[in-house]
Amino acid sequence: MRTLLLSLLLASVPAQATVNAYLDRYTVTEGNNIRLTLESDQAGGLSPDLSPLHKEFQILGSKKMSITSNANDTRQTSARWQVLLRPKRPGSLKFPAIQVGAESSSEMEVMVERADRSRSYAANAQATLELMASSSALYQNSQMVLTLRLTDNLALPAASTLKPPKLANASVLPFGNASQRQSVRRGQVFNLMEQKYLVFPQNSGMLEVPAQTLLLTGQANDPRQVTSEPLKIEVRPAAQQQNRGFWLPASQLSLTDSLQSAVTLTVGESVERTLTLTAHGIRADALPALMPLKNELATIDIIDIQRSERQDSQGLISTRSETVRITPHERGEITLPEITLPWWDTRQDRGQTITLSTQQITALPAPLQQNADGSVAGDSNADENITGTVNQSWLYLLAALLATVAGGAFWLIRKRRQQGNQNDQATDAYAEQESSAFETLAMACQQPDPFLGQQALVLWAQEFWAGLPVNNSADVAQLAGSETFELLVADLEQHMAEGSEDWQGDLLLQAVATLRGI
Repeated sequence: MRTLLLSLLLASVPAQATVNAYLDRYTVTEGNNIRLTLESDQAGGLSPDLSPLHKEFQILGSKKMSITSNANDTRQTSARWQVLLRPKRPGSLKFPAIQVGAESSSEMEVMVERADRSRSYAANAQATLELMASSSALYQNSQMVLTLRLTDNLALPAASTLKPPKLANASVLPFGNASQRQSVRRGQVFNLMEQKYLVFPQNSGMLEVPAQTLLLTGQANDPRQVTSEPLKIEVRPAAQQQNRGFWLPASQLSLTDSLQSAVTLTVGESVERTLTLTAHGIRADALPALMPLKNELATIDIIDIQRSERQDSQGLISTRSETVRITPHERGEITLPEITLPWWDTRQDRGQTITLSTQQITALPAPLQQNADGSVAGDSNADENITGTVNQSWLYLLAALLATVAGGAFWLIRKRRQQGNQNDQATDAYAEQESSAFETLAMACQQPDPFLGQQALVLWAQEFWAGLPVNNSADVAQLAGSETFELLVADLEQHMAEGSEDWQGDLLLQAVATLRGI
């Protein structure tokens, strides 16, 4: 958005310290828990005073998180506390103001509805449906386990009755098969059926899981309807990282290389290289590209790109494999640059990097071919020896020498013409690839999707700066060397972090066209 660019260029205004408080729900049934979230922009080792809560609530636990953000080129740090509470009585309960240092939150109210204790544990009124999440907060694109549990004192329906919830801006995958077991409550046997799902939110904000409803059959084949409570899950935006360009949240990450040692080839020979990225807790289509495709001394062609997903007991395991063919076209030492991927460790809640070290390929000149008589093709001395054995006369020798010189000159002229044609062809091929990549970027800049724009920008930059390492949009901004270009890239990445779909790429396209100078 253009307003973001203007805000980045204006001087920042310091914010006043405040304490914000909100609940995950404001109506709850007696015996259930609620989650209180407190946020303060005060830095330091302050803690909230929770003592006013003891009168009406039982404090079950709490945790603190530090949140870092950048606004108006100013790094801001705020603290967030999450407190799990259980109301002590039904009715309208007053949430007192919570004080953090010199600041305090506003007062709130929560309605605690009385549980229906009049129901008997017999007949048809014993079916319940529950929604449960593995976490009350997670990062966008990361994994959450959602459980749908049906409890009934009658026979359970078919497993296919449990349908995956339909969520906006999130992908949902079945996590294993539905499981069934029995439990005993107050001497009565209940049947339980559970189906788990893997949920991957695509945007930050509050993820709302709507109430789920099932139609069941009673003892006299009379229909029964059972409905769960809805859920609200906090989805955090991408965390700030030192390396910009893509967001890779995972609980575990590994990167392997099929080239384990230095390789020696002759010019014209090829070697295949396969890079494999394996990530736990993220979809395969979110894994970034791995292998730079430009090198001054070699041609690198993509042979195959494969993405796959599988599940284990902890959730989703995604894999991206890239196989390329490396063919040296000049002799020398070919250096495949170091590959560094920044990622966010969701288990430890901090940034990590994974690195593959540089690889060396030694390209030797192609061997000279020999004639049938054992002489080397193109060897003028061998031609002179043959001529001398046929006729030792100085006249024939001089004629042979003149013929050799003329042949050598003709060969040199033809070789230079061939090299010139090859250089022209290489230049034309490069210009065609760069032009095609720019056309792709132009089309992407006409779309409101910032992710599409970022991918097209990186692909164009890899063609424009052939031979230089370009792996993400941060590399593009650095190579451009323009403050305006850096602000435009920051605007693009801000839209990606927010998951917005109103990005406008006309200014970025104009900056790229100016950089091309065509």
